[in-house]
Amino acid sequence: MELSSALLHKGQLPWRGLLLAASLLIYWSSPTTAQVIVEAVPPHVAEGANVLLLVHNLTETPLVFYWHKGENPDNSNEIARFILSDNANTAGPAYSGRETIYPNGSLLFENVTQNDTGAYTLQMVMQSFDRTKVSVQFHVHPPLPKPSITSNNPNPMEGEDSVAFMCEPETENTNYLWRRNGQSLSEGDRLKLSEDNRTLTLLSVVRNDTGPYECETRNPVSTSRSDPFTLNITYGPDVPIISPSNTHFHSRRNLSLSCQAASNPPALYSWFVNGELLSSPQELFIPNITTNDSGTYTCFVYNSVTGLNKTTVKNITVLEPVTTPSIQVGNTTVKVLDSVSLNCSSNDTRIYIHWLFNGQSLELTDRMKLSLDNSTLNIDPVKREDSGEYQCEVSNPVSSERSDSIQLDIIEPVTTPFIQVGNTTVKELDSVSLNCSSNDTGISIHWLFNGQSLELTDRMKLSLNNSNLSIDPVKREDSGKYQCEVSNPVSSERSDSIQLDIIEPVTTPSIQVGNTTVKELDSVSLTCSSNNTGISIHWLFNGQSLELTDRMELSQNNSNLSIDPVKREDSGKYQCEVSNPVSSERSDSIYLAIIEPVTTPSIQVGNTTVKVLDSVSLNCSSNNTGISIHWLFNGQSLELTDRMKLSLDNSTLSIDPVKREDSGEYQCEVSNPVSSERSDSIYLAIIEPVTTPFIQVGNTTVKVLDSVSLNCSSNNTGISIHWLFNGQSLELTDRMKLSLDNSTLSIDPVKREDSGEYQCEVSNPVSSERSDSIQLDIIEPVTTPFIQVGNTTVKELDSVSLTCSSNDTGISIHWLFNGQSLELTDRMKLSLDNSTLSIDPVKREDSGEYQCEVSNPVSSERSDSIYLAIIEPVTTPFIQVGNTTVKVLDSVSLNCSSNNTGISIHWLFNGQSLELTDRMKLSLDNSTLSIDPVKREDSGEYQCEVSNPVSSERSDSIQLDIIEPVTTPFIQVGNTTVKELDSVSLTCSSNDTGISIHWLFNGQSLELTDRMKLSLDNSTLSIDPVKREDSGEYQCEVSNPVSSERSDSIYLAIIEPVTTPFIQVGNTTVKVLDSVSLNCSSNNTGISIHWLFNGQSLELTDRMKLSLDNSTLSIDPVKREDSGEYQCEVSNPVSSERSDSIQLDIIEPVTTPSIHVGNTTVKVLDSVSLTCSSNDTGISIHWLFNGQNLELTDRMNLSLDNSTLSIDPVKWEDSGEYQCEVSNPVSSERSDSIYLAIIEPVTTPSIQIRNTTVKELDSVSLNCSSNNTGISIHWLFNGQSLELTDRMKLSLNNSILSIDPVKRADSGEYQCEVSNPVSSKRSDPIHLTIIADTTQGSSGLSGGAIAGIVVGSVAGVTLIAALAYFLCF
Repeated sequence: MELSSALLHKGQLPWRGLLLAASLLIYWSSPTTAQVIVEAVPPHVAEGANVLLLVHNLTETPLVFYWHKGENPDNSNEIARFILSDNANTAGPAYSGRETIYPNGSLLFENVTQNDTGAYTLQMVMQSFDRTKVSVQFHVHPPLPKPSITSNNPNPMEGEDSVAFMCEPETENTNYLWRRNGQSLSEGDRLKLSEDNRTLTLLSVVRNDTGPYECETRNPVSTSRSDPFTLNITYGPDVPIISPSNTHFHSRRNLSLSCQAASNPPALYSWFVNGELLSSPQELFIPNITTNDSGTYTCFVYNSVTGLNKTTVKNITVLEPVTTPSIQVGNTTVKVLDSVSLNCSSNDTRIYIHWLFNGQSLELTDRMKLSLDNSTLNIDPVKREDSGEYQCEVSNPVSSERSDSIQLDIIEPVTTPFIQVGNTTVKELDSVSLNCSSNDTGISIHWLFNGQSLELTDRMKLSLNNSNLSIDPVKREDSGKYQCEVSNPVSSERSDSIQLDIIEPVTTPSIQVGNTTVKELDSVSLTCSSNNTGISIHWLFNGQSLELTDRMELSQNNSNLSIDPVKREDSGKYQCEVSNPVSSERSDSIYLAIIEPVTTPSIQVGNTTVKVLDSVSLNCSSNNTGISIHWLFNGQSLELTDRMKLSLDNSTLSIDPVKREDSGEYQCEVSNPVSSERSDSIYLAIIEPVTTPFIQVGNTTVKVLDSVSLNCSSNNTGISIHWLFNGQSLELTDRMKLSLDNSTLSIDPVKREDSGEYQCEVSNPVSSERSDSIQLDIIEPVTTPFIQVGNTTVKELDSVSLTCSSNDTGISIHWLFNGQSLELTDRMKLSLDNSTLSIDPVKREDSGEYQCEVSNPVSSERSDSIYLAIIEPVTTPFIQVGNTTVKVLDSVSLNCSSNNTGISIHWLFNGQSLELTDRMKLSLDNSTLSIDPVKREDSGEYQCEVSNPVSSERSDSIQLDIIEPVTTPFIQVGNTTVKELDSVSLTCSSNDTGISIHWLFNGQSLELTDRMKLSLDNSTLSIDPVKREDSGEYQCEVSNPVSSERSDSIYLAIIEPVTTPFIQVGNTTVKVLDSVSLNCSSNNTGISIHWLFNGQSLELTDRMKLSLDNSTLSIDPVKREDSGEYQCEVSNPVSSERSDSIQLDIIEPVTTPSIHVGNTTVKVLDSVSLTCSSNDTGISIHWLFNGQNLELTDRMNLSLDNSTLSIDPVKWEDSGEYQCEVSNPVSSERSDSIYLAIIEPVTTPSIQIRNTTVKELDSVSLNCSSNNTGISIHWLFNGQSLELTDRMKLSLNNSILSIDPVKRADSGEYQCEVSNPVSSKRSDPIHLTIIADTTQGSSGLSGGAIAGIVVGSVAGVTLIAALAYFLCF
């Protein structure tokens, strides 16, 4: 039967069209040498789905495709055939109507059933009529039913029971997987799986095994998962947790404690306070607690199903709240870089102190230090940022209080201010303002004038903050140096001084010129004369500012204008203008006429320095004739006095006699009608003879090594000063200095050789004078005197003499009494030189301190004081003592009382002077005699004797009796631990006689009950029967008339048997080298505690410590050998009990694991396994991906112990960093991460070339094209690795092969191979033909070539038609 072509177009598979296109391409492709294979896609298929048997690597185009069921083809099992020439399917005997053959030979099965499972064979008839066959298999699987879980024990007990789960139903060819809490389970220490994985067994369940559990069934085509199954695991109780965790509570508040223990079913709770059962709710409430509520609180929990119990003990302390503290500080305003200490004072003890700054917790800087108890905060040095509010907070575990804040101000020292003023030169009667500028705030400003505090006048005003000083109007006396001083509480600074000059306006100047008529080409000088100083001078010409030419020069101060040579254009009106900072004035104009000038005259004089009342002649010499001579004095025309005479031609000026007013500059001026010239001025000095000077000195008597200054005073000026010593010129020593003008001679320090007569001599060019001599005496200072007296203690109405002794001469002596000058009474007399003071008779008021003082003109010294005591005879003393009857070995003190002062005390025993023993001590003044301890030989009569320098008296005697005390008794008793209702007798034993015996109970006098009896002498106490209330401390006391003694107390314990103790421990699993504490808890008191290890008495190591009462066993550090069972045993004298044992497991911390993987670079859809390797046992393993907990996908599986992670198949999203973490109950460690790179396999490359036929000696390039990145490229030639020649070059990435020039030897097949770490692919070969360079005579196409073109065209048309047909339908 022939199959309809409609089968090709059913559209039942989305990839059918692609398959058809692929088959057509394969049909027309060039033959290859690869072997034909058939692939079942997929090889495992679900019932009702489709499968494609896909043909690969056809070697040539067959004539017919035959498909058969089974591996041995025959006609009976033929499914269908496809004849390529007919392009049609023909059904065979085994055809079911669900099969389709494609033109490339592939067979499509649709809607497969389980009966379709098996082998299939493709048989091909080739063009040569040879037959080729190839077989393939696929498997059809039924869908899986939903599984369910059954359990043999749904309610197991933690640590006791095991549980087995069964996944139902059992199906063939099925894999079983187990999940808990969504995570895949694999076999481990407590997890066991049956051989087929259907049964999961949990050994010794723990509470975390609750679930939920799921079982999953899988075959190659389907997956099904059960409903969750959850276990009800009974456990606990765990060690209870008491909350809140606080151990300290506030008094007068309510105490509420909650106890919580993990337990299933929930636990029953009981509370014990200090060993007494208080209540049985889970919550404990005690209102309005006090400090008496401090103690041990125990929570006891019990699980009625597991039968287990646990306890937790909390020691609670009830505290009173703290009181408010206060801060003490020396000064709250502190300079920057100084230091400060703040002390937090509190009346509370056992507190914690915390400091705050501006309301926040103080962050200590490297400049801050706290004392050991935090009470003192030191800041050194302080900075501006330390300014702010400081508080201290004191706290105990239940309360806290803050002090009031104190403001600490850290102030920068002020910076230097400066003064601003508009102008420091001010015209008199104008006003001026000075402003004190400072960058500081919060300052005070003070003004100074010439270094002293400024005294304000009625012309001065200050601004409100003193920063501005105004003076209006200013006067000459306001000239001087001004400063301002700024200050704050920690510093002050002065500004630099500014000089304020108050000046007058200038006067009108005048121009002086030799002649206003000057010859052309001569020179002329015009001088601007002014009586003012400190002026500026400016010249004007014809009313305009003078423009200087190259022939004009001005003097340095502009006062002289020189023109050289003059020209006619220089003729005109000249003025000078003088100015100072406050005014300006112009001179009258002078007219300068340029004409021939006279020559300059000169003045001749015998001497220019002339003494007052002598005579002098000045002669004006000139080379000119026909001149007029005119004399000038100080630049002005000379006004002749009656003492002056001129010669007939005015050339000689005579002055007789000369006077002081004749001093000055003299000039003569010669002139002719066209010019005039002045001589150079000569200065005639008329000098007064000097007057006699005198010497001023503070004191002419000076102490050796002091300093002295002598000042030579003279009314004369312009003088020289010279010093003389003892009539000779003074030779200065290195201790002598002269002032700049020699007027002051300073000697520092002075010595004895400086004593003598000093003179000063003043001189000027016409005379000299010496001062009177002054005598300078350099004197040694006096030495300290001393007083001599026969006796400083004198009886009233006797006489006494005191003598002042000194090694010095030329001294004065003065007496003092009690530090004041002595006022002589009629009973006192002094010797002629005051050295001896006599008093006759002396009286009580003369008692006191006496000194003498010696002095000379340069010093004085006082003697040491001596005390003169004027005293009366002593009165009779008496002895005071607490008790005159004293017990041997006790102590006694006797006090000698007297109304007198300044006395000596002496003790007597039995009428003789007391010889002190090593048991006797006297007070500093001998008034108290102490004997410690006393002995029998100290019994007797005691007296004391008081005396002063003038008398003595004895006290009455007192009798001291020293008596032996009783000895300490002791109690004898058969047994101090007695069972209730038994009887006991206590006997008081003493070595003394004549004693009384008294019994005490718990420190108080014993009150006898009807069960107690005493013997006749009270020495034996019998109790029958004893009761619990008889427990306590018993003593007996023996006494005689002088003493009593109590026996040591014996404790009589009336007790019950002990109850069973229990052990409390934070964690029974402990890391090696950590520490652990085990506490033995018991409701009994008065017990002994003993520890056992593995059933034997515990031998303590150097790492183990017991608390004082043995209740707590601490091990630090723990080691592996400490693992085992621990028990504690409590006992009292009548019984003992052991606790249940607890198992302590000491575990090594885990080491760092590592991950092993075959290859970290894996091809997409391959599989990979990562193994977590660890040297540790008993560990849990956990996987992480990119630093996060790994979420398993359905492609991931974990081994039973989680050590191996398998991913199959891998996908791109599996790329990343993987870590494994191993842990045990005490530690965990992560491995280094490894990066897993999942890479796509490369696709087949292709070679691109412009032309495969190349002319010899031309060049050619082959390009290897690939869609992949991150690949390596390799070239092959004729199936072998290409050996590059010197004519071949590769591009940087090897993708382009260039040959230049090509040769015939380069002809052949070329391939490129691309690869990445997971795969490689070769391109189809291309054949490169290198031909000789020949020219064809015809069209160049042979008959064979033409036939090839025709065949190729037909094939191309056929291919295009087939594709068009497929695309249209």
